[in-house]
Amino acid sequence: MASPKAHPTQLSPAWTAASTLSQGQRLRHPILTVTPSDQQSAAWEADKSILVSHCLDGIWQPPVRLIGGVQPVITSAEDGALYLTFANNYSGRYEIYVTIWDGSRWSLPVNVSYTSGDSLQPVVLVGANGVLHAVWEDRTPGYPIIYHAWRRSDWRWESRPIPNSAGRRPAACLDLNGRLHVAFQTGEDSLTSGDILYTCLQDGNWSPLQLVSSGAYPAAGAAMAADPSGMVHVVWRERRQEADVIAYASGRPSVWSTAQTISPLLDRGAFPDLAVAGDGRLHAAWDHTEVLEHVQTAAGQSNWMPVEMAAAEFYRLGRPSLVVDGAGHLHSIWIVQKPEGQGELRYSARKAV
Repeated sequence: MASPKAHPTQLSPAWTAASTLSQGQRLRHPILTVTPSDQQSAAWEADKSILVSHCLDGIWQPPVRLIGGVQPVITSAEDGALYLTFANNYSGRYEIYVTIWDGSRWSLPVNVSYTSGDSLQPVVLVGANGVLHAVWEDRTPGYPIIYHAWRRSDWRWESRPIPNSAGRRPAACLDLNGRLHVAFQTGEDSLTSGDILYTCLQDGNWSPLQLVSSGAYPAAGAAMAADPSGMVHVVWRERRQEADVIAYASGRPSVWSTAQTISPLLDRGAFPDLAVAGDGRLHAAWDHTEVLEHVQTAAGQSNWMPVEMAAAEFYRLGRPSLVVDGAGHLHSIWIVQKPEGQGELRYSARKAV
């Protein structure tokens, strides 16, 4: 395959024209999911409220304000139920909450964290056996560490810190064997220092931390996914002396590949996202100035195809969210930030080839 390390000069015809799903003040944290029946749902933050929209028969419905909160994450279960996790300050500190959509209504939010410090940056995951996990960044010790919780009943969760997990912005995924994989950054979003570390929960025990990023450059903003073979994949943003790049590594609980660069040199911007198709094909996307760029590789391949221009905007883009449906079609949403706090939530799709 050709090298991906060149910026495309024109829009890729494989992507649909970008459409606007919502407009408003202070839009942040877009997240996209798809159910087993290929229904897409999106959630995002708008002025400290959580908005949700569903795509029915290819038509996105008007967004609905669900609840006050920040940093939403939405995922689907095998039965089509949607699980929404978010952070909110209801009692003097930020806690993590989960609410469930059963197809007709959302449940009352349940407090997952119950710690004495601020809890932020949640991730929610549903295993094939129905076990529900949440992972987040918690400041109970006075500095950020990574917490994990699992649901014992509808109203009861148990949580505890992951051993030796001083860090921020967790990413997590479950493989088909039910193992929980977690990656997080040790530095700040400014990319002045820090690495990407990894651990795995298997049979009730967390594996020793492993370095996933190169260790030679500051790294942050990990996104993670597991493919059907059980291989785990991570992308993140890395700051080189001359510019930023998107880096990638793959591995299993005890062995990880050497980090490789999968993007051209980038202006400073948002973090990347990653999605895996049912056939193991990998998709990664990131922002570059006012352009959304995408790259993919076939299952088991270490070489990536040339970079595509998925969308071109008139303003800077934020971090995209990617999902792949059962037919292999790729879907993405992102936020375009306009002057004076205005923003647009945008959507585009790429047909499977």
